Amino acid sequence: MTSAVIKSIADHFNSHGFVLVKHVIPHELVDKTLRFLPSYIDNKYGPNYQSTHTDNPLSGCGQTISEQYFVPLAQMLKLSGVLDAILGPTSFLRIPPGCRAVHPNHPEGLGPAHQDGGRLHDMEEFVTAWIPFVEIDNECGGLGLYPSLGIPPGPIPEGTHGIDMGARVPKPVHMSPGDVLIFHKWLPHISMPNTSNRIRYSFDMRFYSSLKGGQKKQAIDLQKWRWVNPPNN
Repeated sequence: MTSAVIKSIADHFNSHGFVLVKHVIPHELVDKTLRFLPSYIDNKYGPNYQSTHTDNPLSGCGQTISEQYFVPLAQMLKLSGVLDAILGPTSFLRIPPGCRAVHPNHPEGLGPAHQDGGRLHDMEEFVTAWIPFVEIDNECGGLGLYPSLGIPPGPIPEGTHGIDMGARVPKPVHMSPGDVLIFHKWLPHISMPNTSNRIRYSFDMRFYSSLKGGQKKQAIDLQKWRWVNPPNN
């Protein structure tokens, strides 16, 4: 990417709390991941299981899978210059990322309105990169955003069923495989219904600049491309 394109991406993020980066993940990497996920999830849960939003099939997946599937995605984003432009010197990827497999018309696979910053208390400054591996349109849904609350709005109390958004309507984001949606930790968002005839596979990856704080998860050092343990471990 040119410096002008990267500046435009950073300006949009700073003004809106999110940015959609088009065509940043090569199709061969998308296809490789999409071939991997169905068989991996079937082996873990069984072929007829429909995961809920609180499930993360990648928990405990190990270093081999991380290096085959997460590191290449992180490399594409890191080398593009986008992460550094948005967050500053982005040095770490939280492991494992979240993995979602939202089946058609399965409400238990949908997350309520929330802020990642309100749920990941062990991290300081970070951004979330949401990466779908299927076409995200009106039928397949995806993420709905609430940028009208301010940039960033700061923490909003979350109840048992997420943040009460009242009559606010989320902004849908249409995406193609290879696109990445990056958003601020305080940007409220919600899972949109999947009314298509396909499973919505996606990763949500967290990138951050410092090991300060009480991180509980392992990470990959994006400078040296090596594993690091949480502080004090």
